[in-house]
Amino acid sequence: MNLNVWKSIAILLPVAAVCPGLTPALSACPVRGNVASFNASIMLSSRAVRAQAISRLAAEKAESDNSKLEITGLWELTQTVDGQLFDHALQQLFADGNEVQNSAVVPPAAGNICFGVWERTGNRTFRMKHYGWNFDAQGNFTSTFYLEATMTMTDGDNYTGTFVTDTILPNGTKDPNLHAEGTIAAKRIKLN
Repeated sequence: MNLNVWKSIAILLPVAAVCPGLTPALSACPVRGNVASFNASIMLSSRAVRAQAISRLAAEKAESDNSKLEITGLWELTQTVDGQLFDHALQQLFADGNEVQNSAVVPPAAGNICFGVWERTGNRTFRMKHYGWNFDAQGNFTSTFYLEATMTMTDGDNYTGTFVTDTILPNGTKDPNLHAEGTIAAKRIKLN
């Protein structure tokens, strides 16, 4: 079949589907001698088809626009566990998939910098893993901090997410007292 035949079928199928639902003023679906009713049903059906097409195109555009949301850049983030502050930090997400986070809660001598990697998992979703080394007051290595997060951009300047953290001791075991799970809220830092 050629393209015009397919276009005709695509136009007439919605007409057939819409006819039973049209108002009684249209005298139901077209029959011989009921040209005005037939023309009215085609006009209404064409409007319905156009409205559906416009709605579908708007949804596709919104989905396309969402895929343009980029998480790269500088963020100020707050992490909470059970409603309590867990961390407040500056986070830099680089286009090459690397990440650096500077904690305002952890003292610098204890190890307040973490390094990580991130990747896009959906149009507006990302996942990240990052690590940091922890030290005691004398500067001795005590453990490795590990965080895994899932982040969703709510718009171009904000993201929310969830995280899980563990502290790995030098012998390779997790410290069960330092396991945490919580939420993240972040706002992009801009020049203006």
